[in-house]
Amino acid sequence: MYFQFNGYLIRLVRRANARRLSLTSRKGRDSLTLTLPPWAGKSDIQKFLSENEAWIREHAVRVDEWHPSFMPGENHPCLGERVTLGENGVPSGKAFVRWRAEKFTDLIRQLLPEWENRMGVRVKELRFRDTKSQWGSCQHATAKVTLAVNLVKAPPACIEYILVHELCHLHHPDHSPAFHAEMTVLLPDWKERKARLNSFDFQAYPPDRA
Repeated sequence: MYFQFNGYLIRLVRRANARRLSLTSRKGRDSLTLTLPPWAGKSDIQKFLSENEAWIREHAVRVDEWHPSFMPGENHPCLGERVTLGENGVPSGKAFVRWRAEKFTDLIRQLLPEWENRMGVRVKELRFRDTKSQWGSCQHATAKVTLAVNLVKAPPACIEYILVHELCHLHHPDHSPAFHAEMTVLLPDWKERKARLNSFDFQAYPPDRA
């Protein structure tokens, strides 16, 4: 179990033989551990951490420095929803990565032919890449479309927006007024979808955040 305190990530361990709350530190992801006696509650934890905040700043790992390992209990985004690994049929480990990727590709297989037919275009090659700088790209001359694998975390409406955006480049190779005009005809709310994508929380969180 983990506890977030003023932006710091602290691992909680409850021990039957512990008589008081105590902090220990070590290198690595679980850099700070708070050992709890059976009687300690959330208010006790908060009070103890507040009293030791200066020491915590020197030893604890901030939440944004934590890296997911896909262990049970972690919370991850999947197609716009938050899922907890190991619960409600959601697998953990590498099985979760495959499970989430399959949901993403199933959605693309559904959306792509619908929009190809509607727009009168055909994608000759669809690729998925771990791109950091952009959500997608389109090679107008070769009709090759690339989508960022990180889109697997985004809401379906946002994924659809990116797909339509790239397909629209098969008609318009740049972001000309004609491109934006067609986007507005195809997806009147594309600006709202874009804003939602840009503000979406893509972060994974550790197990049992208190």
